[in-house]
Amino acid sequence: MFHVKQISINGMKTNKLWKMAKVFSSSVFTVEQQLKPDESNGKRYHQRKRKQQKNKQIKPQKMNNEKLLENLRCIPDFPQKGVNFRDVTTLFKDPECLKIMVDELYELYKDKGITKIVGIESRGFVLSSALALKLNAGVVLCRKPGKLPAETIQESYSKEYGKDTIEIHKDAITEDDVVLLHDDLLATGGTMRAAYNLVKKFNPKNIYVNFIIELVHENLNGRANFEEGTDITSLLKV
Repeated sequence: MFHVKQISINGMKTNKLWKMAKVFSSSVFTVEQQLKPDESNGKRYHQRKRKQQKNKQIKPQKMNNEKLLENLRCIPDFPQKGVNFRDVTTLFKDPECLKIMVDELYELYKDKGITKIVGIESRGFVLSSALALKLNAGVVLCRKPGKLPAETIQESYSKEYGKDTIEIHKDAITEDDVVLLHDDLLATGGTMRAAYNLVKKFNPKNIYVNFIIELVHENLNGRANFEEGTDITSLLKV
């Protein structure tokens, strides 16, 4: 039979020292566990961080600025009875309204990598030019037939009383472009959908669609004209 002798070190027995060492070792292990979470905890931590960063990047779109609504002119029964025409020229002529619109558009598209802005004839030309300067992008004119001097690509579309056609210069857009289509008003969406189809023929990297005004209370449902997933924004919904 073996006998374990208790040896004293500086008056402290070895079994007591052993107990203290075990407590110290356990404490260190617990601290290490807290400092170095297991793999699953680490994944959850990084997933939360990515989600928080993504939420910070997504800013809600500001719409229906009071100043813009106050200055937007509505003309009843134009161009025909029963139609309430929204006249954006009252927004264009006011420097403060013009600045508000350009600033809001810039906030919407500053991180999209826009390289070309296609302005739809003719009220779409105004903000296309102003925004292009801020985004360091080019401007492309989408016009009715016979207005552009060089070779063009066309797209025809149906209207209530027949057909219409729009066109863009053949060399206006490349496959490396990220395109923003801009017009003043979304009603039925026929003209813009034709412009969208026309730009798709150039096979750009991406296409965005924007309107100053979107009619939402006149049962026109212009957004239904576009493919599901089309990125569409508007500054005013009336």
